Amino acid sequence: MSHRPARTIDGSRKRDGGASREPSGVWSPAVIPLTFAHQVEYTVRCGFNVLCTQLGWERGSTMAGPAGVSKTITLEEFLRMPEIDEHPYLEYIDGRIEAKVSPQKKHGMLEKRLMNHIDAHSEPRGLGQTFPELRCTFAGRSIIPDVVFLLDEHIETDERGEILDPTLRPPDIHIEIVSPDQSVRKCREKLVFSTANGCSLGWLIDPSRRTVSVYRPGRRAERIAPDGALQGDPVLLGYRLPIAELFGWLTLRRRNSPPPLQSGSAASGEST
Repeated sequence: MSHRPARTIDGSRKRDGGASREPSGVWSPAVIPLTFAHQVEYTVRCGFNVLCTQLGWERGSTMAGPAGVSKTITLEEFLRMPEIDEHPYLEYIDGRIEAKVSPQKKHGMLEKRLMNHIDAHSEPRGLGQTFPELRCTFAGRSIIPDVVFLLDEHIETDERGEILDPTLRPPDIHIEIVSPDQSVRKCREKLVFSTANGCSLGWLIDPSRRTVSVYRPGRRAERIAPDGALQGDPVLLGYRLPIAELFGWLTLRRRNSPPPLQSGSAASGEST
């Protein structure tokens, strides 16, 4: 880990214009005043529908789950809002505030086991660390990947060696795990953006389809074959995870499960 001075954040441009219904299904207000932080706080506590009804916003027809919000605040103003790290977590993407979808059990199991598997390879070699749901702010966005891997030299510390919380850089590995109510298209877009802005490697894991795609800078996404394996190059040299093992983590093996009943035993039991 290295001690690095704090860096500045590039804010994004403000947007003007009247209210409209966007195809992506975001909330589109005509003008939002500087009290937007208080409105978002109210949103987090009471729900998007109540707030948007009061403000007279329209809900897009393709909305499914937490809404994105168009607004006129900058990235710096967004990061000063204490509500962004309360549930539901908020992200700042291309001038919109979007609520992160809550994970389900399959998502949580893959996230936990994947982090343990990566750390078992990286920690003994002093390569870096994984972090769950880590806010990364870079290139005008502030996003929360499902799993972030940072190389040791990119984990900033203070003069005492204690880890600093703000992560003002892209992940070295950006991992998205698709949840049932989550847009796969948005997950893909996040990985394309990250790998175009300093991230060396991205993985898109879809538990429902049992598919894994790999993203690298300047290259098209690559679908890994079911009998293939995830590899960590160029970030995690020597790391390898077979796809079958990855999705095998979703099968719960109970220690005290009784053995399956044999047909002969069942017939014998009925006759007694």
